[in-house]
Amino acid sequence: MAGMSENKCSPSDITVKQNPTGTSVQGKPEFEVTLFNACPCPVANVKLACNGFRTVKKIPLNALVVNGGECSLPKGSFIAPFSGYVFSYAWDSQYQFNVEPTGVTCFTQGEANISFYQLSCSLVEGFCLVMKTCESLSQIELRSIWIHQKLLCFLVQKITMYGEF
Repeated sequence: MAGMSENKCSPSDITVKQNPTGTSVQGKPEFEVTLFNACPCPVANVKLACNGFRTVKKIPLNALVVNGGECSLPKGSFIAPFSGYVFSYAWDSQYQFNVEPTGVTCFTQGEANISFYQLSCSLVEGFCLVMKTCESLSQIELRSIWIHQKLLCFLVQKITMYGEF
């Protein structure tokens, strides 16, 4: 991908830890999964082998994307350096997630910030669409939200194109 830094991280830098939460969903124990990034840069494109994975708890698409035998972080997501990414599921027993050996992508901090702002821009656009149907906000408040959203998106475009604004 253009703009990515030299890959300084490997799949072995991502560890998977699981713990029961002590609660149950539809009579099945819930487990919390933490993907920990031991690399000094933010990583993206983390993929887990999850063939046969099942859950009775709905996992939001903004937490984990399950596609056949592969699970991945949602597009635009990354794990900050020396931090964890958490999701949960519920089933009869723990599922053994393994990080796929296909590699992870290491971002520079600036690249990670751009990715974060691009995601923020999308979220603000979605928020505006939802809020425009809400009668509790005045037209002035809606216009203010829209202007701030457009300014944020403009800045993201400039940073993406030129590396600064």
